[in-house]
Amino acid sequence: MGDIKQSLFPDYNTKIIIEMEHGQKDPATGKYWNGLTKKWLKKPVRDSTKGQHIGKAKGKAKGLAVGKAVGKAKWLVYNKKLEKIKASHPGSWKSHGWLPINLSIEVIKADAVIHWKDKKTKFEIDRALALSSLLIIMRCKMDDIQKRKSVYSEGYVNLHNKDLKYYVGRNYKKYITFFKDAEYIRGFYTGFEKKEESYCPNAFAKMYKWHQRHLNKPGDLRMYQRVEYSSQRLLLRLFEIKEEKRQQILKQTLRHHLIANVFKMAPNIDVDGFTSWALANPGEFNDKEALNNVIVNVNSIKNGDIYITASDLYGERFHSVFTNTSRHLRKYININGTTAKEIDLKASQFFFFACMVLHPDQCLEVLKKEMKQVRLNEIMHTMKHYYDSYEDVKEFVDVSLTNSIYQTIMSKFNGQYGKTYVKDLCFRAFFSRSGQSKEEKDLLKAHYPNVIRLCEIINNRARKEEKQNVLNGKADAPIYSVPQLLQRLESRIMIDIIALKASGLANRNASLQACHEFTSVHDSFIIAAADEQIFRSLIATTFADLGLPAPVVECK
Repeated sequence: MGDIKQSLFPDYNTKIIIEMEHGQKDPATGKYWNGLTKKWLKKPVRDSTKGQHIGKAKGKAKGLAVGKAVGKAKWLVYNKKLEKIKASHPGSWKSHGWLPINLSIEVIKADAVIHWKDKKTKFEIDRALALSSLLIIMRCKMDDIQKRKSVYSEGYVNLHNKDLKYYVGRNYKKYITFFKDAEYIRGFYTGFEKKEESYCPNAFAKMYKWHQRHLNKPGDLRMYQRVEYSSQRLLLRLFEIKEEKRQQILKQTLRHHLIANVFKMAPNIDVDGFTSWALANPGEFNDKEALNNVIVNVNSIKNGDIYITASDLYGERFHSVFTNTSRHLRKYININGTTAKEIDLKASQFFFFACMVLHPDQCLEVLKKEMKQVRLNEIMHTMKHYYDSYEDVKEFVDVSLTNSIYQTIMSKFNGQYGKTYVKDLCFRAFFSRSGQSKEEKDLLKAHYPNVIRLCEIINNRARKEEKQNVLNGKADAPIYSVPQLLQRLESRIMIDIIALKASGLANRNASLQACHEFTSVHDSFIIAAADEQIFRSLIATTFADLGLPAPVVECK
C-alpha cells in the first residue's frame, strides 16, 4: 500500500488523512508524491534513472578515468607500432630534433613551469622541440641569396600555418606564445602597430628569429645541437612523414619505369601478325578507313612513334600507345620471346563503386591524399544512405562487388544487348549529370532509378566544384565526380601500389617482383606469361592489406 500523508483542502480547517501512491497528484496542492524520496514534487514523477546517470563530481572523475584509460590505450598502440617499425627499419626509424646550442631540454622544461599559461592544455616537450626544429630547419633550407635579402639577413624565417599544424599540432600558437614569453624567439612586426601577419592559409607567413644569446656558446662553433625525440607519437609521425616522402618519390620513379617499359615493348610488336588479323576481321572496325588508320598507327608505334602521359590530372591514370589503340593489338605484343598476357579486374569501375559504398574507411585511406576529406566523407555517406534506403541501389552494389553487374543487366534485358553495349550504357548513364545521356538513362531507369539519381547528385555537385575551381584559378583541382573518384581509386591501387611492388623499386620480397617488363592499361596489366602468378598474388595480397574484398581477376 502507499504512504499515509496529510493534505490540506481549500477550507484549511478540515484535516483529512489520505493514502498517497507513488506518483499520485495531490488534488489540493497540485503536487506529486515521490514515494522513493518521500518528497513532494511540482512536476510528475519520472521513472527512476538510478544507475543510468552519475553526479557531476562522479562524471568528472569518470571522465578523467576514461581519459587516462584512452591515453594508456593510445600509448600501447603507439608502442606496438613503434616496435614493429624498429624491427622492420632498424636503421631509419629514429628521428632527431634541433635546439639552439645554448638552450637545453632541461631549461625548456623549467621555463614551461613559469611561462606555460594554458592550464587546460598539457605542455609536451616534444612539441616544443618540433617547433624549435622547424625554425632551425626552415632557416637552414634558405639559400645564401635569400638570406641576404630584407629581414632574412637579420636571422628571420617564415613559418607557415600548414607546417606548424603538421609538425607541432593544432595548439602550435600556444607553443609560439610560450617561446616568445620565455624569450627564445621574437616575431617580426610590420607597421606602427606591433601586429604580426595573419595565420590564415592564404596570408603571408609569420616571421620569427632566435634571440642571439641562444645561438652562441663560448668555445663551440655550432649554432645548433641535435637532440632525440622521446614521444612515441611524434616518432611515429615523423617516420610516417619520411615514408610518405619516400613513397611519393618512388611513385614518380615508377611512372618513369613504366615509360621505359613501353619503349622496350614497342619494338617487339608482331606487326605482320596484327595486320593479317585486321584484314581478316574488318567487322571489328567502324569502317575501311578506321581499319587502315590502325594498321598505319601500329607500324608507327613499332618504329618508335610513341606518346605517353605518365599521369593525367583527372584520374591519375597512365596513358600510352597501348591504352589508346585497339585492344586486339595487345595480343600481338611479345615479351621475353613469347606472347604477352593481359591480366585485368572484371567490371572494375563498378567494383570500386561498391567498395566505396561498403568499405568507405578503407577507400578514404587510399583517396584522401591531396583531396578534401570532408567532401569524400559527404559523398560516401550519401552513397551508403542510398544503399540502406533503396533496394535497387543495394542490388546494384551487391552484384557489382562480385564483378557481375554487366551479366545482371544483360539478363534483365533478356539478352537483348551484348556486354560491350551494356558496359557503354552503364558508363554513359552513371557517369553523367542531369540532362545528359537521356536515352541510356531511360533504358536503365526501369531497373536502377535510384542509382541514376545518386550518381546525378554527385556529378551535378562536381560540375559546380569544377566551375568554382576555375574561378579560384585551380582548374586542375579535384571535382569529386563519380568517374574521377573511381579512376583515382583504381590508379592509386593498381599503379601506385601493385605496379610499384611488381617493379621491384620498393619491394623487399624478390619473389613478388616481375621478372620482365610490363605496363599498365588502366584496370589491367600487359605482362609476360611467366609473371602471371606473381601479379595474381600481388593483386590478392594488396586488396587484403587494404581491407578490401578481392576482385575477380581474368587473364587473357
